[in-house]
Amino acid sequence: MFSARVKEIYNINQYPLLKILIPFIVGILFGYNDWVNVFVLSVLCSIFILILLFSYFIFRHNRTINFIGLYGLVLIFYFVGGYLITITYSLSNRSNYFMNYPYHKAKKYVVRVIEPPKLYGYKYRLVVEIVKGIYEDSTVNLCGKGLVDLHNNCIYDYGDLLEIDNSFKEINEVRNPGMFDAKKFYKTKDIYYYCVLRCEKVRYCGKSYNYIYYYSYKIKKYLVKIIDNNVSDIESASIIKSIVIGDRSQLDLSIKELYSRLGITHVLAISGLHTGIIYMIVNFIFGIFFSKNFKTKYQFIIIFFIWLYVYITGLSV
Repeated sequence: MFSARVKEIYNINQYPLLKILIPFIVGILFGYNDWVNVFVLSVLCSIFILILLFSYFIFRHNRTINFIGLYGLVLIFYFVGGYLITITYSLSNRSNYFMNYPYHKAKKYVVRVIEPPKLYGYKYRLVVEIVKGIYEDSTVNLCGKGLVDLHNNCIYDYGDLLEIDNSFKEINEVRNPGMFDAKKFYKTKDIYYYCVLRCEKVRYCGKSYNYIYYYSYKIKKYLVKIIDNNVSDIESASIIKSIVIGDRSQLDLSIKELYSRLGITHVLAISGLHTGIIYMIVNFIFGIFFSKNFKTKYQFIIIFFIWLYVYITGLSV
């Protein structure tokens, strides 16, 4: 009886939307990987489609085979759709990507800071969006994202428009096994290039930002200030900020390595664990004060609290 219940729960036929989502998600995952060759993938999909069409016409009187053939075509359609959406969304595939020929020859770039600066040892790191390329005789609108490392004290913040020299280099691959693979990590953020500058080489041009993100980062900055003012020990304050609001900018490298060896680095980042804890706490409190008949309605209130937490932590979940 128990096994029958398990089969009933995990029977994919009860969730028709899942049949479509699985190939779509697989297509997205393929789009994020370099080892997937577009030509090879196109050939394989074409061969598979031809086999399905061939079987459809050969066994046209067999309803089961016809259904499998049509269903297979639908799966391929959603797989290819997920793959194409991913590679199209990637800024590096656009014609005006700042490192594509001839745009990489720009003397300077105008960039927008799209995340609050983070301190890494002795340098501040800015994640920037390329807005324009400045050439000798013209200015061209460009796209793309990159990293800018500043060695001096950083006076810039989210939303600042900056003019910087074109000294971008490709992020290097990790050479020693077991080390943090920066290239692989930043690839998930569609970032492939970085540059190192001094503050004197950067010119402030104004401000341009998304109000939703701006006030989210502002609230997070305020929470960081409260923790710093009330926790005297720097190490403890950095751990609290990391666990509670997802700010790991001042977390010591030795602590990161310790948590990594223990396999609990997810504790130091805002994740599903945190939102799950908030859900259980709020759900428990609401369960005490409200009846079961009100359960469906207060679930929406709980979801609101979870999104509120996500917002005040800088949308970092």
